[in-house]
Amino acid sequence: MEIITFSAIKGGVGKTTLAFNYGEWLAKNGKHVLFIDLDHQSNLTQTYNIYDNQDTVGNIFLDRGKVKIHEISAYISIIAVANDYWC
Repeated sequence: MEIITFSAIKGGVGKTTLAFNYGEWLAKNGKHVLFIDLDHQSNLTQTYNIYDNQDTVGNIFLDRGKVKIHEISAYISIIAVANDYWC
């Protein structure tokens, strides 16, 4: 299993765009991709039309147990961030 992370303190540098495009490319080439969205703007989560604020990545930090893994396709899944989690 290989783990690739896109992170930077500075906003607006293309992290979400890069992660999305690279993940989609990997999936089209037969690799399984699990996105874990930690961005307070939830742009990656919203790109996949997920607006569910329950069982999100915040549960990991709040020790609330389970998170939901949304299956987008056979090769892409995402653990979403709540739209209002970081507020």
